Amino acid sequence: MIGFAADTNEEIRDLAKKVAQGLILKMSSFCVKEVLPHLLNGLENEQNWRIKISYIWILGIMANSSARQLQTSLPIIVPTISASLSDAHPTIKEKAAEALSLIGETIKNPEISSSVETLIDALQNPFEKSEKALDILLKTRFSHFIDPPSLSIIIPIVDYCLRGRSSELKAGACQVTGSICELIQNPHDLLPYLKLITGGLRIALCDPLPEIRSIASMAIGKISAKVGAEAAEKYFRFVLDIIETAGSNTTEKQGAAQAYSEIICSQDFEYFEESLNKIFDKLNAAKTNQKEGYILVFLYVPGIRKD
Repeated sequence: MIGFAADTNEEIRDLAKKVAQGLILKMSSFCVKEVLPHLLNGLENEQNWRIKISYIWILGIMANSSARQLQTSLPIIVPTISASLSDAHPTIKEKAAEALSLIGETIKNPEISSSVETLIDALQNPFEKSEKALDILLKTRFSHFIDPPSLSIIIPIVDYCLRGRSSELKAGACQVTGSICELIQNPHDLLPYLKLITGGLRIALCDPLPEIRSIASMAIGKISAKVGAEAAEKYFRFVLDIIETAGSNTTEKQGAAQAYSEIICSQDFEYFEESLNKIFDKLNAAKTNQKEGYILVFLYVPGIRKD
Protein backbone atom coordinates (compact mmCIF):
# COMPACT_ATOMS: atom_id res chain seq x y z
CA MET A 1 0.00 0.00 0.00
CA ILE A 2 2.86 2.37 0.82
CA GLY A 3 4.42 1.65 -2.55
CA PHE A 4 1.15 2.44 -4.35
CA ALA A 5 0.81 5.67 -2.36
CA ALA A 6 4.18 6.66 -3.83
CA ASP A 7 3.32 5.68 -7.40
CA THR A 8 4.13 8.12 -10.20
CA ASN A 9 0.51 7.86 -11.41
CA GLU A 10 -1.61 10.41 -9.54
CA GLU A 11 -4.81 8.34 -9.75
CA ILE A 12 -3.09 5.33 -8.21
CA ARG A 13 -1.62 7.50 -5.47
CA ASP A 14 -4.99 9.04 -4.62
CA LEU A 15 -6.75 5.67 -4.58
CA ALA A 16 -4.02 4.10 -2.40
CA LYS A 17 -4.26 6.97 0.09
CA LYS A 18 -8.04 6.64 0.31
CA VAL A 19 -7.74 2.91 0.99
CA ALA A 20 -4.94 3.45 3.52
CA GLN A 21 -6.90 6.13 5.34
CA GLY A 22 -9.93 3.85 5.51
CA LEU A 23 -7.81 1.05 6.98
CA ILE A 24 -6.24 3.38 9.54
CA LEU A 25 -9.66 4.52 10.76
CA LYS A 26 -10.63 0.88 11.34
CA MET A 27 -7.44 -0.14 13.15
CA SER A 28 -7.66 -1.39 16.73
CA SER A 29 -5.17 -0.35 19.42
CA PHE A 30 -3.38 -3.68 19.07
CA CYS A 31 -3.13 -3.30 15.30
CA VAL A 32 -1.77 0.25 15.59
CA LYS A 33 0.95 -0.88 17.97
CA GLU A 34 1.89 -3.77 15.68
CA VAL A 35 2.10 -1.61 12.55
CA LEU A 36 3.85 1.41 14.08
CA PRO A 37 7.39 -0.07 14.45
CA HIS A 38 7.40 -1.08 10.78
CA LEU A 39 6.39 2.44 9.72
CA LEU A 40 9.02 4.11 11.92
CA ASN A 41 11.72 1.74 10.70
CA GLY A 42 10.65 2.32 7.10
CA LEU A 43 10.82 6.08 7.47
CA GLU A 44 14.28 5.97 9.02
CA ASN A 45 15.79 3.60 6.43
CA GLU A 46 13.93 4.33 3.19
CA GLN A 47 16.00 6.02 0.47
CA ASN A 48 13.29 6.59 -2.16
CA TRP A 49 11.91 10.07 -1.47
CA ARG A 50 8.42 9.26 -2.75
CA ILE A 51 8.08 6.23 -0.49
CA LYS A 52 9.53 8.21 2.40
CA ILE A 53 6.78 10.78 1.93
CA SER A 54 4.21 7.97 2.08
CA TYR A 55 5.58 6.84 5.44
CA ILE A 56 5.42 10.40 6.78
CA TRP A 57 1.87 10.86 5.50
CA ILE A 58 0.65 7.61 7.06
CA LEU A 59 2.30 8.39 10.42
CA GLY A 60 0.65 11.82 10.43
CA ILE A 61 -2.76 10.38 9.59
CA MET A 62 -2.37 7.66 12.23
CA ALA A 63 -1.36 10.14 14.92
CA ASN A 64 -4.33 12.32 14.00
CA SER A 65 -6.95 9.59 13.61
CA SER A 66 -5.77 7.24 16.37
CA ALA A 67 -4.62 9.85 18.88
CA ARG A 68 -5.74 7.90 21.94
CA GLN A 69 -4.11 4.63 20.87
CA LEU A 70 -0.85 6.39 19.98
CA GLN A 71 -0.48 8.60 23.05
CA THR A 72 2.30 6.48 24.52
CA SER A 73 4.05 6.27 21.13
CA LEU A 74 4.17 10.00 20.41
CA PRO A 75 7.60 10.34 22.12
CA ILE A 76 8.93 8.11 19.31
CA ILE A 77 6.77 9.35 16.43
CA VAL A 78 7.39 13.09 16.80
CA PRO A 79 11.24 12.90 16.90
CA THR A 80 11.22 10.50 13.95
CA ILE A 81 9.07 12.83 11.86
CA SER A 82 11.01 15.86 13.11
CA ALA A 83 14.23 14.30 11.81
CA SER A 84 12.73 14.53 8.31
CA LEU A 85 12.39 18.30 8.72
CA SER A 86 16.11 18.60 8.05
CA ASP A 87 16.03 16.36 4.97
CA ALA A 88 17.69 17.75 1.86
CA HIS A 89 14.59 17.07 -0.24
CA PRO A 90 12.16 20.03 0.02
CA THR A 91 9.04 17.89 -0.45
CA ILE A 92 10.03 15.61 2.43
CA LYS A 93 10.52 18.65 4.66
CA GLU A 94 7.14 20.03 3.60
CA LYS A 95 5.29 16.75 4.24
CA ALA A 96 7.01 16.29 7.62
CA ALA A 97 5.80 19.74 8.69
CA GLU A 98 2.29 18.82 7.53
CA ALA A 99 2.39 15.58 9.53
CA LEU A 100 3.41 17.46 12.67
CA SER A 101 0.56 19.89 12.07
CA LEU A 102 -1.82 16.92 11.99
CA ILE A 103 -0.48 15.85 15.38
CA GLY A 104 -0.89 19.44 16.56
CA GLU A 105 -4.57 19.28 15.63
CA THR A 106 -5.11 16.61 18.30
CA ILE A 107 -3.88 18.91 21.09
CA LYS A 108 -6.70 19.59 23.54
CA ASN A 109 -4.92 22.17 25.69
CA PRO A 110 -6.15 25.55 24.34
CA GLU A 111 -3.06 27.47 25.47
CA ILE A 112 -0.73 25.13 23.59
CA SER A 113 -3.10 24.83 20.63
CA SER A 114 -3.02 28.59 20.09
CA SER A 115 0.79 28.51 19.84
CA VAL A 116 1.22 25.23 17.99
CA GLU A 117 2.49 26.82 14.76
CA THR A 118 5.32 28.56 16.61
CA LEU A 119 6.17 25.37 18.47
CA ILE A 120 6.30 23.34 15.25
CA ASP A 121 8.51 26.06 13.74
CA ALA A 122 10.92 25.42 16.61
CA LEU A 123 10.96 21.71 15.80
CA GLN A 124 11.66 22.56 12.17
CA ASN A 125 14.39 25.10 12.91
CA PRO A 126 15.52 24.62 16.54
CA PHE A 127 18.64 26.78 16.24
CA GLU A 128 16.72 29.92 15.27
CA LYS A 129 13.21 29.31 16.62
CA SER A 130 13.64 27.54 19.97
CA GLU A 131 14.19 30.72 21.94
CA LYS A 132 10.90 32.23 20.73
CA ALA A 133 9.00 29.01 21.44
CA LEU A 134 10.49 28.74 24.93
CA ASP A 135 9.64 32.38 25.63
CA ILE A 136 6.01 31.70 24.69
CA LEU A 137 5.88 28.70 27.02
CA LEU A 138 7.38 30.73 29.87
CA LYS A 139 4.90 33.58 29.43
CA THR A 140 1.80 31.43 28.94
CA ARG A 141 -0.59 31.30 31.88
CA PHE A 142 -1.94 27.78 31.82
CA SER A 143 -5.42 27.09 33.12
CA HIS A 144 -5.89 23.62 31.59
CA PHE A 145 -4.13 20.29 31.97
CA ILE A 146 -1.41 19.44 29.44
CA ASP A 147 -2.29 16.41 27.33
CA PRO A 148 0.10 13.86 25.69
CA PRO A 149 0.03 15.49 22.21
CA SER A 150 1.06 18.78 23.82
CA LEU A 151 3.94 17.03 25.58
CA SER A 152 5.07 15.45 22.31
CA ILE A 153 5.63 18.93 20.85
CA ILE A 154 6.93 20.70 23.99
CA ILE A 155 9.45 18.15 25.30
CA PRO A 156 11.75 18.06 22.21
CA ILE A 157 11.97 21.87 22.33
CA VAL A 158 12.78 21.84 26.04
CA ASP A 159 15.34 19.08 25.55
CA TYR A 160 17.09 21.04 22.79
CA CYS A 161 17.34 24.10 25.04
CA LEU A 162 18.65 22.05 27.98
CA ARG A 163 21.48 20.69 25.83
CA GLY A 164 22.49 24.05 24.38
CA ARG A 165 25.21 26.45 25.48
CA SER A 166 22.94 29.34 26.46
CA SER A 167 22.52 29.60 30.23
CA GLU A 168 19.36 31.64 29.73
CA LEU A 169 17.77 28.93 27.59
CA LYS A 170 18.83 26.22 30.05
CA ALA A 171 17.23 28.11 32.93
CA GLY A 172 14.05 28.70 30.93
CA ALA A 173 13.86 25.06 29.87
CA CYS A 174 14.21 23.92 33.49
CA GLN A 175 11.44 26.30 34.53
CA VAL A 176 9.13 25.04 31.79
CA THR A 177 9.89 21.43 32.77
CA GLY A 178 8.98 22.08 36.39
CA SER A 179 5.85 24.02 35.46
CA ILE A 180 4.39 21.47 33.06
CA CYS A 181 4.81 18.70 35.63
CA GLU A 182 2.23 20.44 37.78
CA LEU A 183 -0.17 20.62 34.82
CA ILE A 184 -0.07 16.94 33.89
CA GLN A 185 -3.17 15.16 35.13
CA ASN A 186 -1.93 11.60 34.69
CA PRO A 187 1.68 10.91 35.77
CA HIS A 188 1.88 8.04 33.25
CA ASP A 189 1.66 10.63 30.45
CA LEU A 190 5.06 11.96 31.51
CA LEU A 191 6.91 8.65 31.86
CA PRO A 192 7.57 8.04 28.12
CA TYR A 193 9.41 11.38 27.93
CA LEU A 194 11.68 10.96 30.94
CA LYS A 195 14.27 8.92 29.08
CA LEU A 196 14.60 11.77 26.59
CA ILE A 197 14.63 14.72 28.97
CA THR A 198 16.89 13.30 31.70
CA GLY A 199 19.95 13.70 29.46
CA GLY A 200 19.39 17.43 29.18
CA LEU A 201 18.61 17.77 32.88
CA ARG A 202 21.88 16.02 33.71
CA ILE A 203 23.77 18.56 31.61
CA ALA A 204 22.00 21.45 33.37
CA LEU A 205 22.62 19.84 36.74
CA CYS A 206 26.38 19.93 36.15
CA ASP A 207 26.40 23.52 34.84
CA PRO A 208 29.13 25.82 36.25
CA LEU A 209 26.49 28.38 37.27
CA PRO A 210 24.85 27.57 40.64
CA GLU A 211 21.61 29.22 39.50
CA ILE A 212 21.25 26.74 36.64
CA ARG A 213 22.03 23.79 38.92
CA SER A 214 19.44 25.01 41.41
CA ILE A 215 16.66 25.39 38.81
CA ALA A 216 17.51 22.00 37.29
CA SER A 217 17.37 20.41 40.75
CA MET A 218 13.97 21.91 41.44
CA ALA A 219 12.70 20.62 38.07
CA ILE A 220 13.92 17.12 38.99
CA GLY A 221 12.16 17.45 42.34
CA LYS A 222 8.87 18.39 40.69
CA ILE A 223 9.15 15.50 38.23
CA SER A 224 9.85 13.13 41.14
CA ALA A 225 6.81 14.40 43.03
CA LYS A 226 4.64 13.78 39.97
CA VAL A 227 5.88 10.31 38.94
CA GLY A 228 6.56 8.86 42.39
CA ALA A 229 9.58 7.38 44.16
CA GLU A 230 9.93 4.20 42.10
CA ALA A 231 10.04 6.01 38.75
CA ALA A 232 12.27 8.75 40.18
CA GLU A 233 14.81 6.18 41.35
CA LYS A 234 14.76 4.55 37.92
CA TYR A 235 15.13 7.64 35.74
CA PHE A 236 17.31 9.73 38.06
CA ARG A 237 19.75 7.00 38.98
CA PHE A 238 22.44 9.19 37.39
CA VAL A 239 22.15 11.58 40.36
CA LEU A 240 23.55 8.98 42.76
CA ASP A 241 26.06 7.92 40.13
CA ILE A 242 27.48 11.45 40.07
CA ILE A 243 27.63 11.57 43.88
CA GLU A 244 29.40 8.22 44.14
CA THR A 245 31.71 8.40 41.11
CA ALA A 246 35.32 9.22 41.96
CA GLY A 247 35.73 11.24 38.76
CA SER A 248 32.95 13.71 39.56
CA ASN A 249 34.22 17.19 40.41
CA THR A 250 32.91 19.40 43.22
CA THR A 251 30.56 21.35 40.92
CA GLU A 252 28.96 18.15 39.65
CA LYS A 253 28.63 16.76 43.18
CA GLN A 254 26.97 19.98 44.33
CA GLY A 255 24.39 19.75 41.57
CA ALA A 256 23.77 16.07 42.22
CA ALA A 257 23.48 16.59 45.98
CA GLN A 258 20.94 19.35 45.47
CA ALA A 259 18.95 17.21 43.03
CA TYR A 260 19.01 14.24 45.39
CA SER A 261 17.80 16.51 48.19
CA GLU A 262 14.89 17.61 46.00
CA ILE A 263 14.07 14.00 45.15
CA ILE A 264 13.91 12.73 48.74
CA CYS A 265 12.03 15.83 49.89
CA SER A 266 9.45 15.42 47.12
CA GLN A 267 8.15 12.15 48.62
CA ASP A 268 6.33 11.35 51.87
CA PHE A 269 8.02 11.51 55.27
CA GLU A 270 8.55 7.76 55.46
CA TYR A 271 10.56 7.78 52.22
CA PHE A 272 12.43 10.89 53.36
CA GLU A 273 13.40 9.29 56.68
CA GLU A 274 14.40 6.05 54.97
CA SER A 275 16.59 7.98 52.53
CA LEU A 276 18.35 9.83 55.34
CA ASN A 277 19.12 6.52 57.06
CA LYS A 278 20.61 5.24 53.79
CA ILE A 279 22.76 8.37 53.58
CA PHE A 280 24.08 7.79 57.12
CA ASP A 281 24.92 4.21 56.16
CA LYS A 282 26.71 5.45 53.06
CA LEU A 283 28.71 7.97 55.07
CA ASN A 284 29.85 5.25 57.45
CA ALA A 285 30.87 2.89 54.67
CA ALA A 286 31.74 5.14 51.74
CA LYS A 287 35.17 6.10 50.55
CA THR A 288 36.38 9.64 51.23
CA ASN A 289 35.66 10.87 47.69
CA GLN A 290 32.07 9.60 47.93
CA LYS A 291 31.35 11.24 51.28
CA GLU A 292 31.58 14.77 49.88
CA GLY A 293 28.40 14.45 47.83
CA TYR A 294 26.34 12.89 50.61
CA ILE A 295 27.49 15.48 53.16
CA LEU A 296 26.35 18.22 50.78
CA VAL A 297 22.79 16.80 50.93
CA PHE A 298 22.54 18.11 54.51
CA LEU A 299 23.38 21.55 53.20
CA TYR A 300 20.36 21.61 50.87
CA VAL A 301 17.68 19.59 52.70
CA PRO A 302 16.88 22.19 55.42
CA GLY A 303 16.05 24.81 52.80
CA ILE A 304 13.78 22.43 50.88
CA ARG A 305 11.97 20.58 53.66
CA LYS A 306 11.28 23.13 56.35
CA ASP A 307 8.96 20.95 58.42
